[in-house]
Amino acid sequence: MKRYPTRYKTQARKRHRTLITSAGFDIDRIEADDATENLRLSLWSWQHQIEHISQRHGNAVTPTPEQTTGPNGENHLATVTAIHSQPQNEQATRPPAERVKKLLPGIATEAFTHRYTDPDTGERKTRTEHRINAVDPNTRVCDGCFLAQKCPEYSPGDSCVYEMPIKVKTKEQYIALLDSLITMQSMRVFSMRMSEEVEGGYADPNLSSEMDRLAKYVKLKADIEEAGFTFSMKMDSRGQGGAGEVGLISRLFGQRSDGPPALSPAGTVSAQDALGQMGIMDAEIVEDPAPRE
Repeated sequence: MKRYPTRYKTQARKRHRTLITSAGFDIDRIEADDATENLRLSLWSWQHQIEHISQRHGNAVTPTPEQTTGPNGENHLATVTAIHSQPQNEQATRPPAERVKKLLPGIATEAFTHRYTDPDTGERKTRTEHRINAVDPNTRVCDGCFLAQKCPEYSPGDSCVYEMPIKVKTKEQYIALLDSLITMQSMRVFSMRMSEEVEGGYADPNLSSEMDRLAKYVKLKADIEEAGFTFSMKMDSRGQGGAGEVGLISRLFGQRSDGPPALSPAGTVSAQDALGQMGIMDAEIVEDPAPRE
């Protein structure tokens, strides 16, 4: 027995549609909130819950004559209780046996070689590590699938025929996945938009939330495609303490750094000589006009 909040009843009914139908209940009446059919389903669930608890704790649920038959001869199932219990068997008290461990369905590991530098010796070394990958668990069975009544590939007693070979490891694969999500989300948005118009054009808050989700996907893809590359380098230069010492800047760019020659103080050199000091051999000198009084 599983209990769901009221706001999840539609989702729960779709999830357990196959189980409800196989138990002999009318799923259409249950989805239509038929009180009688939902009461029958509830009583059936409680009955199986009581049986499960009894088997788990080793109790035999046996109603007394006073509990099963009232003054009018009707059965009072609501007052059935456990009146005796059986002792635990040896299997229940035996310690659990060790079993070979297995990976959970849907998880696989992939070995890769990791290269690193030993901080003690400074040598380059390698070690083998394992990464976790999500794979198709292949545990879905047609008989227990909530789409059994509508699936075109339904086959009683067989496993699911569909597979999802998805790999997202590179930037290109990531962008391709986002393209697929954007396409699917766009189809959902336009389908809900059509339903909104058919229902009279009243703004559907569910459609608004799906439109916001689509906008997030589009923005995420745009941010990934526009992502740039930034490289920064920090250097520390020391002064030359001896005749043979060379600083970092000197090693990178040379010991001499020939910049533009310094000009003489103003008023002691002519404009033509100043241009010559700056390395300008041919130029036309334009004199400023005399200031007005």
